[in-house]
Amino acid sequence: MPARAWRKSSYSAQGSNCVYVAAPTSEDIKIRDSDEPDVILTAAPATLDVFIRAAKAGRFDHPTTARPPRRPPRRRRSVWPTTPQSRPSPRSSSTSPAPTG
Repeated sequence: MPARAWRKSSYSAQGSNCVYVAAPTSEDIKIRDSDEPDVILTAAPATLDVFIRAAKAGRFDHPTTARPPRRPPRRRRSVWPTTPQSRPSPRSSSTSPAPTG
């Protein structure tokens, strides 16, 4: 891409940490950093618009605390009564023994 196609952001300082933007076609926008000019990000205008709006709204300010805290897992209620005497033993069979004789 020719050097004149890249525009420097007006928010960039005169030194390093400059951001350059180019729009060679209407389908994509290219972004690069002055520290790594060989790395070029490409995005559709609509995608970049969503990203910029989210950044301005502060959605990326604190990524580790942006999510709501996880709830602890729900405890399942036991099907059996809480007293050990009323629980059937695991060895007992639910069917009655076959009659003999």
